[in-house]
Amino acid sequence: MHWGFALRAPPDSAEAGATPARLLLGVLPALAGWAALLLPLVPGLLLLACGLLVVLAVERAAAARGLVGAAYLRLRLWLSLTASACLLVGAVLG
Repeated sequence: MHWGFALRAPPDSAEAGATPARLLLGVLPALAGWAALLLPLVPGLLLLACGLLVVLAVERAAAARGLVGAAYLRLRLWLSLTASACLLVGAVLG
């Protein structure tokens, strides 16, 4: 999602200053996912759950700066909380 935001940012806008951070934010979750695959089940699930919550916190900060829309943030909030809860249940049962 953030790669698309970064690519559409006009060069002279406030959004252009966020481009490097957005590109990094677009890559870090995938790298965390690969790291989680290399870990045993429970630590891997915990890493994924924490990663989702960290990205949510970063996106809330971006929303406060006007870089992410309110509708996107609402959707992201519920999806992140639900996915994190499912991963935590899997870690407890795993």
